[in-house]
Amino acid sequence: MPETHGAVAVLVILLLITSGCIGAGGSPRNGTEPPNGSDTEGGEDVTVPEVDAPEPYTDATAGFVIDGEVRGAIGVEIAETRRERAVGLMERDSLPDGTGMLFVYGSAAPRSFWMKNTLVPLDIVFVGSDMRVLNIEHASPESGVPEDELNRYGSDGTAQYVVEAERGYANETGLSPGDELIVSR
Repeated sequence: MPETHGAVAVLVILLLITSGCIGAGGSPRNGTEPPNGSDTEGGEDVTVPEVDAPEPYTDATAGFVIDGEVRGAIGVEIAETRRERAVGLMERDSLPDGTGMLFVYGSAAPRSFWMKNTLVPLDIVFVGSDMRVLNIEHASPESGVPEDELNRYGSDGTAQYVVEAERGYANETGLSPGDELIVSR
């Protein structure tokens, strides 16, 4: 029975993303509406700029509202099934500029990531169900390290979404806890 509930929750998240209704507090967010409770001054519209990304990073565009403006827009591949999340960015020799991966879970929970078979240094951005950044981890490849000795990178609280981008992304964009993730398809 729990598997059925999990599958239903993932389906609901997929429908919300596809319809553009995922955002702060479950409010409509398709990249064209202002975020609920955000720091945008005067309630102006916040949009995610289009990103010209290569396959497979064309599932959606993700960015973060930082000081009232969208920064760091990247083309993302969405990992929404258990298998897609387990594989993530493993075995990829590089990550094209302006791309990353968005991990979508059916519910918020403490999350832990590792760099097993991951060849590219990454910023791992943990995001709560309210679409706010919980914390950011800077991870490096660990080739040749036994599985039980790999570093674990965990969320500071319950995360429902995780964004992986090339290491340095968070520092370049000025991303910090409390900033809001927005996703546009």
